[in-house]
Amino acid sequence: PEQAPVHLARAEVVAAARTRPTVRQALVDIESQRHNALRDALLGTRQRQLVRGDLDPDAVATLVRSSSMAHAMALSDGSPVGTPWRTVLTKVLESAVLP
Repeated sequence: PEQAPVHLARAEVVAAARTRPTVRQALVDIESQRHNALRDALLGTRQRQLVRGDLDPDAVATLVRSSSMAHAMALSDGSPVGTPWRTVLTKVLESAVLP
C-alpha cells in the first residue's frame, strides 16, 4: 500500500504514452536506461559467481522490465495494488537467477 502512488503514477505514464509521442519516447529512453542498469548489475553478479553462470543478463533484465510494465498496465485498469505481484516476481527471479 505504501508504494501504491508510485505504481499508479507509472500506470498513468504508460497510459499517456499510448497517445502522446513525446511521453512514449521519454518512456523508451528511461526503459532503455533501466535495462542497461539491470543488465550491468546482473553481469557483475554473474562475474562474481553470485548468480547462475548460464544466466542471460539481457533476458532477465527484459523479464524484470516487462513484469514491471505489465503490473503498471494491470493497475491502469483498476486492479488492486498488493503484495502478490512482488511475491510471484520474487519467486520467478529466484528460480531463474540463483544457482
